[in-house]
Amino acid sequence: MSAERSGARVDIWVMVLPTLLLATGVALVFVLRAVTILALRPADKRAQHLHDKLRRACVKGGEAKGRTLSTMIVLGSGGHTAEMLRLVGAMDKQKYTPRTYVVAATDRLSAEKAVRLEGDRKDYTLEVIHRSREVGQSWLSTPGSTLRAIVHAMWLIFGAPPQVLLCNGPGTCIPLCLAAFFARALFVGETVIVYIESIARVQKLSLSGQILYTTRLADLMLVQWEGLQAAHPRTQYAGRLM
Repeated sequence: MSAERSGARVDIWVMVLPTLLLATGVALVFVLRAVTILALRPADKRAQHLHDKLRRACVKGGEAKGRTLSTMIVLGSGGHTAEMLRLVGAMDKQKYTPRTYVVAATDRLSAEKAVRLEGDRKDYTLEVIHRSREVGQSWLSTPGSTLRAIVHAMWLIFGAPPQVLLCNGPGTCIPLCLAAFFARALFVGETVIVYIESIARVQKLSLSGQILYTTRLADLMLVQWEGLQAAHPRTQYAGRLM
């Protein structure tokens, strides 16, 4: 009887051990990959190259030549949407294509503005995501809604990883940035996360900006005031983009 039990235990370990080793290996690779990404991020040449292309395509009005870049654009509602759409309106649509606009489920106005901006163009799509927290929402229910937003963001990013994730806040962009970082750490795409701080932020980063700056989730953080860049040396001064 004892021999049968010993044999059963051995059989269980034979089945479980490979799974545990595989899970441990995947976790170790993920951690090493994440640490490597964060360690190299300040000197990421791809991010600097993208910064230069954004300057040419958006600030000077010139066309950025070369291969196209699939771009996900997060519209944060209100003034954030207005600033982002002004930026997108100045970009070379033949370079940053296809484009995916992401709006909050309760933000119909931003979706309408994006459709109006694109006009008759066919190289864009519109996606809807849950907010991490609605204005006035109870803090007790926030963890649940945040988790839902992260899961939804991962579904969007892992389903079709963009080459560029362009955002300027508010909190709607954080789950997408997390998802893009996780995807890159798991070798699912190579999304470059670009965060552009609002022109209204002269001396202090917004909450979304502070989160991304502290965690180093963004490959490239652009600010529009020299004083703000001086206070946050890992950002880059981009001049007036909006």
